Amino acid sequence: MFRKNIARAAYPSMEGDEVDDAAPRDCPPGRRRGRPPTGNARQLLSLRLSPAVIDAWRNTGHGWQSRMVALLEGSAPVSPSEAILDLPPSRLTNDDWVRLYGEEFAEWMTLTPAERWRQSTQLWATWIALGGARNDELL
Repeated sequence: MFRKNIARAAYPSMEGDEVDDAAPRDCPPGRRRGRPPTGNARQLLSLRLSPAVIDAWRNTGHGWQSRMVALLEGSAPVSPSEAILDLPPSRLTNDDWVRLYGEEFAEWMTLTPAERWRQSTQLWATWIALGGARNDELL
């Protein structure tokens, strides 16, 4: 009933005509109703934000969600390596170090400071045993 009243209000020339509720659902073959599909449909994501952040965005007016998406798209990392660079070194995993700097450096960075000190001591001992010199001996 509600639809019929809207149709009559929108088209006064239909006054007295019977509005068929099924008519809008009948589409020519091959055509679909609604918004046409796009290649980059948005995905639903559940995200918890503080009420202050949500209110601040809503207060920017109509289209606040689209503006938020545009801002997020503009600040999205280009590659996983770029996203990794924003993390503090203590949060990087061995795989992150390998991706950024290679296997040898990754192995070194995953050692604890005490383990690095022991490894450095062994490296210096090997260097001296092979005939290398310390920097202060070169001066």
